[in-house]
Amino acid sequence: MPNVPPSSSLQIQPGEALGPLSLSASLHSTLTTILSNKSTFPRINISFNSDDPVSSPIYIELEANGVRLRFDGDSQRLALIEVTEFGPTGLLYSDSNLRYTTFNLSSR
Repeated sequence: MPNVPPSSSLQIQPGEALGPLSLSASLHSTLTTILSNKSTFPRINISFNSDDPVSSPIYIELEANGVRLRFDGDSQRLALIEVTEFGPTGLLYSDSNLRYTTFNLSSR
């Protein structure tokens, strides 16, 4: 089978970005980007510590994409882009599709 990415793929730029999501971008600009790309990011979940919202991290979970974003509480800048699940969204690196493969070790 050819190495064809899913219809929704995000380009990895190490230390910089995942698709349109850029490290050090503000919470506001990232939310604007996500909401303007509803076909790529159909569902979001935002969580934060309501007891200490300024110094605690803010998380945006892009469940349909298998991606979690962590923002610093005080600066509200994107500090970490984490791929939590491979498969829902295609990941491209240097224009090559990255695939997550599982191995069945019990058959050995």
